[in-house]
Amino acid sequence: MLIDDGLIEGRVSDEIGGKYPRHYVIQRLTSAGHDFLDASRNDTIWAKFKKRAAKFGGSLSIPVAMELLKTLLKDQLKL
Repeated sequence: MLIDDGLIEGRVSDEIGGKYPRHYVIQRLTSAGHDFLDASRNDTIWAKFKKRAAKFGGSLSIPVAMELLKTLLKDQLKL
């Protein structure tokens, strides 16, 4: 999901096989991934994020979570 949503660059490999046939090769964190981590690293924003996410049962898709974090960060910058 992190690859699909553009937070990291990498690929899924089924070449090795064995007990766990899927292997994930992570190449780098993308700019969007850095933005997501920067926003979630802020304790105030993260606390607000968790409170709002709890209203949805604590489960949000990555794009929705990213938009919520961006909104909370923008709101904080307005202060």
